[in-house]
Formats: sequence, C-alpha cells, structure tokens
Amino acid sequence: MKKIILTLALLIAMPLTAIAATDDQHEQGWKHGWRHGDKIERLTKELNLTADQKTKAEAIFAAQKEKFKALHEEGQKNFTALLTPEQSAKFAQLQKERQEKWEKRRAAEQQTSPAQAK
Repeated sequence: MKKIILTLALLIAMPLTAIAATDDQHEQGWKHGWRHGDKIERLTKELNLTADQKTKAEAIFAAQKEKFKALHEEGQKNFTALLTPEQSAKFAQLQKERQEKWEKRRAAEQQTSPAQAK
C-alpha cells in the first residue's frame, strides 16, 4: 500500500515540477543540451565514452525509459481507479489541457531552439 501511495505521489508531483520550471530555466536547458536526445552525446563528449560504453549507455537509458513508462501507466491506472466518475472526467480534462499546453510549448521551442541550427 505504501508503494502505491508513493507511486501516486510521484506521478502527481512530477508534472507539477515540470510546470513550475520557468521559461528561462527551460531555455537554459536547451543551451546546455539537456534534451533527452542530446543526453548520450553530451555524456559521450564530457566523459569521453568509448563506442562500446556509448552503446551500453544507450541501452541502459532506453530500458530506463521503458520501465518509467510502464510505471507511469500503472500509476495512472491505479490513480484513476480510485476516482469518482466526476473526478475522472475532470482529471481527463486536466490531462488534455496539459497535453495541449505541452504540444504548443514544444512546437514553439522547435521553431526557436538553438539546437535546430545544427
């Protein structure tokens, strides 16, 4: 039970922390190559990884991503199961709004990102 509560707390807190990041902080992330796609390249350069290390790191991060995705889906399923129909409808609307906001911000970032100049 504690594990489920902790998972739910993390699932609720993570989107809130992402929203709390200011645009300036987000832009700094682009400048420093914090995007997921640049993670391996940045680590390869900064740590001077060998080709073998880079390949293994890519596999590790891909597996981590899949595990997180599964955990997130399980948490969402468990969370929505405890909601009333009214709460579930409101939660679905909140998710839709958050997704639309993210897509809009992502589109704007892709148009103005310094990484696009590569």
